[in-house]
This record gives sequence, C-alpha cells and structure tokens, in this order.
Amino acid sequence: MIVGVDLGYGFVKAVNEQDDKIVFPAVIASGKERSWGKLFDRVPDDYFVTVRPESGSPEEYFVGRLAESSGHVVSRAFDSQKAGHPTERVLLLTALGLLAGDGPCVLALGTPLQQYTPAAVADLQRTYSGLTADVEVRSSEVRRTRVQVARVSVLPQGAAVLLGLLADRDGRVHLGDVLRFGGLVGFVDVGYRTTDYLLLEVSPQGRVLPLYEMSGTLDLGMVDVVKKLRDQVQDRVSGSSVDLVAVNRAWHETRLFYWSGRDYDLGELGRLDMEQVARAIRDRLVQAWSNRLPQVRFLFLAGGGAPDVQPYFDGFGGLQCRQIMWPQEANARGYMLVTRSGAPGAARSQEGFPVS
Repeated sequence: MIVGVDLGYGFVKAVNEQDDKIVFPAVIASGKERSWGKLFDRVPDDYFVTVRPESGSPEEYFVGRLAESSGHVVSRAFDSQKAGHPTERVLLLTALGLLAGDGPCVLALGTPLQQYTPAAVADLQRTYSGLTADVEVRSSEVRRTRVQVARVSVLPQGAAVLLGLLADRDGRVHLGDVLRFGGLVGFVDVGYRTTDYLLLEVSPQGRVLPLYEMSGTLDLGMVDVVKKLRDQVQDRVSGSSVDLVAVNRAWHETRLFYWSGRDYDLGELGRLDMEQVARAIRDRLVQAWSNRLPQVRFLFLAGGGAPDVQPYFDGFGGLQCRQIMWPQEANARGYMLVTRSGAPGAARSQEGFPVS
C-alpha cells in the first residue's frame, strides 16, 4: 500500500491508493485513556493513539482535535527541519495506522521547495525507512495496525501538486484548457505556515516542465492570520492570554470565537489581515515571475488557505484564477500518485511530466 502523507504545520493530510483520506490537526498531547462513553461516537476524528515500538514501553497520546480539547499541554512540530521530531513521528504513525493496513507500505512524503535538497531527501529516507510499530487508534472505532515502512519516496510540494490537483485516481492528468492553450501555468499552495509557488511551462507536445528558478517558498501562511486575530482579541481583553490553539480551531471551523464574555466574528475581524497575507503572496509572484507574468494564463490555488485567498486573486494580472477541488489534500494525493507511477524522480526531470 502506498500512502501519501502531507505533514503540515497546521494539519496532517493523508491519502492511500484506495482513495481513503484523512485530515486532522497536527497536534498531540500526552494522555492516559479514560472512559469516554459516547464521546467518540460523536467525534469520529478524535484520536486516542497507543504506539508500541519495537523496543521500549507503549506510548499513549491524544492526537488531533482530542489533543486540542484535552486541556493538556500540546505539541506541534514547528521546526523547519523537523524530520524525526517526536511529534512528527506520532502524527505520521497515526496517519499510517489509519490508512496503511497491515504489511509493508510505501510512505510518500514531501518538503517545501526551498528545503528540497539531496541532504533533506536522504534525511527523511534515513529517518523513516524501516519504521516499525504496532499502532492502535481509538476513535468511533478501534483500529490496530502493524505499521511497517518498507520504502520512503520524497517529492517537492509544488511539483507533486500538479498530479495531486489535476490527476484522476489512475494518475492521468487532464489539463483541459491548459493543454489546449499551452504556455505558462502558475500554482500557489497556501499552507498553514508556508506558501509554495511554482511556475510550469506546458509544451505543445503535452509535457509540463517546472521552472524551478521562478519557484520557491514564502515564509508566510494562514498561521500569520490566526496570530494577528489572537492579538486583536488579546487587545480587547485583560487577564489571561488568549489561547492560540482555540483561535486556530475557531478559524478553521466556524469563524466564531467566544472569549472572556464576548463573541467575535473572526471572518470579519480578520478581513484586513487576510488581505495583507494575500497581497504579500501576490507581491512575491510579481517579483519571482517578473516579465513572464503577462504570459501566465492560468493560476491554480491549492492548500488549506486557498478558499481564503482566492477573492484577492480574482483579476490579478489578467490571470484566470482557479481553486482546485479538495485543495487541502492536494500534496498528499500528489505524493501518492507520483510514487505509484513508478517515477519518484519525475519532480526533477528535465523532460517534465507526461500529461494526457
């Protein structure tokens, strides 16, 4: 089984070959099992995870939304070089425990474009190749899996997005108007902490060639909006510090937030902050794509922040801006599809990607 996992700073997204998929907050907390009654029946994506490694004692964790609501000290993998981070390992084992099934699996991962180097690829492969553990995930049901990572495939996020957003389950890419017109196509993947941008050239023969010299990673994402929202609420209250995790959860769920006797409409409160983030991304595209920008016909938006930034890209540079279906899981799906195609090195191929 091949499982594509996008270990984002905000959410973990994973897709397997059977098109089963999961998305959960990238947060854990140490915890002991309690009698939860019917709680798990109501919240199927709350995970109580037990990891039994090859050596050592069993480890128990609250993962995802259960960690956020547990009242325990939570942990996120926020290091830019986070391969092997204890939090990342637990998040990864949770995803594989839910999607990999028993038996050896192939783990398909990615890195931001700026961090996609031979050293980073080797580090991820060395860290997770051979990873073995018995994983039990308790939610609305109990799933026990013997996780065995036989091989690790590593791809750059922006390039994998091409297949992740535009391919069907068999890995065939249907670009429609893009193929008919050819030329330059832009991709922007707005994540929780970073934003990847990628410029691609579509040839008359139907090949897609990434232009890496005009692609990169911007250290800006939806967490910048959430932090500014937290600061705005903090300015209106006195006493205890406003919980960033609580603000983040409200932003991604209802945009309604209650704190210290007051209700806040985060959508309205964060309108200016969202515009500033979108403007910073647009400015980077103008700088990076320079005199090629007028030749870009299509701009595809991916990532969990795509729905929020799209209104600020409509009409930008005369581009036809499109948000792709299921933008949040795009990278995970792309990792799985490229790896399944048997061409894990396609991301750096000078011939580009085959499309149909």
